Amino acid sequence: MAAKALLPGFGGRTTITLSDTENSDTFDMSMCESFAVTLTDETGTSSVQMKQSFDGVTWTSLGAALAAEGDVQKYDITDGPHGLLRFDQTGTGTAVLTLVGFPLSCN
Repeated sequence: MAAKALLPGFGGRTTITLSDTENSDTFDMSMCESFAVTLTDETGTSSVQMKQSFDGVTWTSLGAALAAEGDVQKYDITDGPHGLLRFDQTGTGTAVLTLVGFPLSCN
């Protein structure tokens, strides 16, 4: 399946719902200089690990797992490039994330 391009700005933000039986879609971050992700709702004993890839095959963890409602992680241009992202849930229950990308700046 092709990655979904995350458009920058709050109009492009996306809500991701994960369960213990299903992980997220893959997101193409090439249009975003920076991004933020927050765990907006969590039930059960779930935590969510963000994964990063540049080839869509080899995935590595990016940052610490999001484990509590309200957890926010921010990544700016100095942390990138960001390539492809996906979110993998561990544990049981459900998790809802909000992902927002911010535009590339032009100098």
